[in-house]
Amino acid sequence: MNKHSNRPTLWTNKTLIYGKLLKQASGDAKQQHQQQQHLIRASSVYEAAVSDSRSTLSRL
Repeated sequence: MNKHSNRPTLWTNKTLIYGKLLKQASGDAKQQHQQQQHLIRASSVYEAAVSDSRSTLSRL
């Protein structure tokens, strides 16, 4: 058996593993970004509701 015969297989396996890890990290980053956007929107809605309730109370 040639001592270099495993190199392409090892390289291919490492490449596949790194590719999967990068894909997972990308998915995790995308999910985190979506969660941050949701929190920003929820915060804006809350702020608008509080502001509206204060202005309503000040008119009473």
